[in-house]
Amino acid sequence: MIDATTLRAMVRLLDDPDLEVAQAVENRFMEEGESIIDELELLWLNNEFPDASRYIELVINKIQKKLLHQRFSHWFAQEQPDLIEGWVLLTQLQYPGVKWVEIKRLLNEIKLDAWLLMGNVENDLDRIQILNHVFFEQHGFQGDTSQYHYPDNSFLNRVLERKTGNPISLSAIYLSVAQQLGLPVFGVNLPQHFVVDRKSTRLNSSHANISYAVFCLKKK
Repeated sequence: MIDATTLRAMVRLLDDPDLEVAQAVENRFMEEGESIIDELELLWLNNEFPDASRYIELVINKIQKKLLHQRFSHWFAQEQPDLIEGWVLLTQLQYPGVKWVEIKRLLNEIKLDAWLLMGNVENDLDRIQILNHVFFEQHGFQGDTSQYHYPDNSFLNRVLERKTGNPISLSAIYLSVAQQLGLPVFGVNLPQHFVVDRKSTRLNSSHANISYAVFCLKKK
């Protein structure tokens, strides 16, 4: 672990005219990895070393890309990779500062609100309707009716912040919360849409209403 004083001294050497010196410093920063990102970002934001500013940014980007590659490799190696965790990794390509722990906190808020309303309700369809209420009414998630292909409709952090997304992004969030609540729902990939349905032992399986809510895009 590099202490703050040593870190600042090393940053000054990132733009050293001796390329071997500059490369040695960068290599050391790469070895330290995630532990120094916050400090480097603070130095960059405060512009304390103007001459080295662009080099600081490059080092931060290289560390983040290396970490992301390692996390993707670990995710792919899992027998049953978590959908939301994979989505977080994809989102970090555009928004490197997105934290998995923060995403889980936001999803847990939705789950907790639904769980509290469900109480002793045992009927699956009734519980699904409660989740629909929490998801679409209480938390206000809705489809983007004006900019369907807007990039932020596909980045998890922006969907959660804006409470707006496309059918796939909204369905993925809904599925994650529903499955944590033990609801028997699953995704259905139709030719032009992605919907969520409810598993049923009866032949006339009943939809979870999310397909209507998502694909009608909450028209007002």
